[in-house]
Amino acid sequence: MAGLVVPGIGRRTRNCSLERKGRMKNLILTIEGMHCGHCVMSVRKELSKIKNLVVQDVQIGTARVQFDETLVKEHELAKAVDDAGYKLTESK
Repeated sequence: MAGLVVPGIGRRTRNCSLERKGRMKNLILTIEGMHCGHCVMSVRKELSKIKNLVVQDVQIGTARVQFDETLVKEHELAKAVDDAGYKLTESK
């Protein structure tokens, strides 16, 4: 989604309300077992189901996410990766 340009405000994204809360946490997830584009799509789909989580990027073996740590817990990320059929090995 490209976002909406509002005169005097600039570009707004659908997740702009998350950015205002101030408790945003950025993580790079290391994921074991991913080998192809289908793996990437599966992980992105499962992570995208988590409310209040912004999936910034998913590549083979990693995912970059941003979330309000008061609303999303890291164990939810591990469960989503597991539901996609892979294993979360590290988050930093």
